Amino acid sequence: MSKIRVSGGGDCGTNGGPNGDLFVVVRVESSDYYKRDGINVFSELEISPAQAVVGDNVTIKTLDGEKTIQIPAGAQHGNIVKIKGAGVPIITRPSQRGDHIVVLKVKVPTRLNEEEKMLYKKLYEIQTGKKPQKSIMSKVKGVFK
Repeated sequence: MSKIRVSGGGDCGTNGGPNGDLFVVVRVESSDYYKRDGINVFSELEISPAQAVVGDNVTIKTLDGEKTIQIPAGAQHGNIVKIKGAGVPIITRPSQRGDHIVVLKVKVPTRLNEEEKMLYKKLYEIQTGKKPQKSIMSKVKGVFK
């Protein structure tokens, strides 16, 4: 909550006295999407491992509408992308604003189709030089063949 005083902006004074002061109380509604810290706004963006590795351009919601941001190649979980001047205006200087800070969250997939599984296994082999271990179910199925 912020209180703004406008000197002389209130009602007329009695018996020809000067105008009183006007006090404006500003309350900021909370959001599930944004978190606020002073004049800066924070949001989180889930990205895939592929987006983290090769980079991407992603459209996000900002206080001023949608904006496209660039996810750099090699992005890590917890990295930030800062949009300068896209935060909350300073009450006493509305032309100056805070920043919108986007925190990247790399989401590891839990459900993969067969092609994705094959590609991840191939990547595992390339990076480690070993074959991926078979799951217990695959080993059990092999016994009954």
